[in-house]
Amino acid sequence: MRFRLWIAAAALALVAALALLRYHAAGMHSVYFESSPQALAALVRYLARDYGGAAERLRAYLALHPGADAQGDPSYAAFLGGRLDAAEQAAREALHKDPGATRPAITLAQVLLERGRKQEALELVRSLIAAAPDKPINALALGAIIETRLGEHDRAVASWQRVLRYGEAGTRLSIYAAALDAAEFVLREPPRPGREALLAHVFCYLQYFDRGAAGAVQRHARASIAAGERAAAADPRNAHAHYHLARAYSMRGDLAGELRSALLSYSIDPDPQAAQWLLRLLAEKFGDYRRAVAIGEKRLASSRREHGVLFELGRAYGALGDYPAAIRVFTWALEVQPGDANAMAQLAYWYARAGRRGEAIEVAKRAAGARPDWSYPLRLVAKAMAEDFHYEEAIPVYEAAFRTQRPEADDLAHLCTLYHGTSRWRQGLECFETVLRRDPANARARRMLAEARNNAALAAQREAAGRR
Repeated sequence: MRFRLWIAAAALALVAALALLRYHAAGMHSVYFESSPQALAALVRYLARDYGGAAERLRAYLALHPGADAQGDPSYAAFLGGRLDAAEQAAREALHKDPGATRPAITLAQVLLERGRKQEALELVRSLIAAAPDKPINALALGAIIETRLGEHDRAVASWQRVLRYGEAGTRLSIYAAALDAAEFVLREPPRPGREALLAHVFCYLQYFDRGAAGAVQRHARASIAAGERAAAADPRNAHAHYHLARAYSMRGDLAGELRSALLSYSIDPDPQAAQWLLRLLAEKFGDYRRAVAIGEKRLASSRREHGVLFELGRAYGALGDYPAAIRVFTWALEVQPGDANAMAQLAYWYARAGRRGEAIEVAKRAAGARPDWSYPLRLVAKAMAEDFHYEEAIPVYEAAFRTQRPEADDLAHLCTLYHGTSRWRQGLECFETVLRRDPANARARRMLAEARNNAALAAQREAAGRR
């Protein structure tokens, strides 16, 4: 009898374990389930929370299966194959031919990190981000990883926040492996201020590859809050403690706690990074644009022109409908950092909202020239024109944007609506049908399809009657 009970209990435990694994696996990256001993070994290590071991096995898998990212990129293919000398040489040759090339620069930074030349790798990544602060996400994530490995907790947390705002993981699984290494590195560190907040942010990034990491995010966020509250209670004038506490509250979704700690941190030590973060917090999460403007203007009154603060101040002015002020502030931001394509995009948008459409298109083209593969500035201007009912002018700007970069289904559906709104019935119908082939659940296209078909049919009848 006991033996049967033991067998039943073991079977029940096995079923529960398999169900748990299936639930966890449902949210994991497909690389863990490839038909490969290296992928299986990576999965086993990962589930055992041996993140460094999982990273090592993933790199072994990528050496044998480099994937689409390595096609046509000899430096990255060599890096994945573990041939660091060849990877560095190929990357440097590519950068000599095209100093602005992003992919070989990221590969070179990865090679330098692999060789332990972290500071050199970080300088290279920072120069990439300064040239194009909006993208690429691979560079932003790599910069956060390197800062984590260097033990620069404050900078690393700020960088991870920036990465997470994009809501995407990037395309290189080798960077994911480096993030696993970074998690292992921090977990092995002795407890120190900000450690739990940093871990919460790293695991938040890892959620892009495994939704099961959400538990680790919350666990470390709770520990970070407890540590931050103890540090703040011990020294209420410790700006560092309030800063980390605010970050931890942010991870937990406690807006009131985040704002309270952010204001305390800023009042004690109003450095530029804290100022930019506070302005963004007030504007994005609380909609308190007037308070954001007041803080930004106070810094300007003390002759401080800091790019990040100007960027957030310009957005706050724009949200208040003060387009001339937004234009003025973004112009100053570009004087501080002339190559910032994101600031150019914002300037173009507010020009368009102010009705200065010629200047908007000119600045958007400048931004597109700085980033030829980036359609965002033109899309932003087209959207602003459409919001002001200048549909005929918005259409060619949208079309130019989509020639630069394949549009998302929602953006394309917006263009379809403009075709429809300017009586281009057949073009609008074909456009909506294209959207639905890509995204059958697209709400705008589904809502408009019947009306578009009806109007296109009526137009065809009118055409036929006119020819008789």
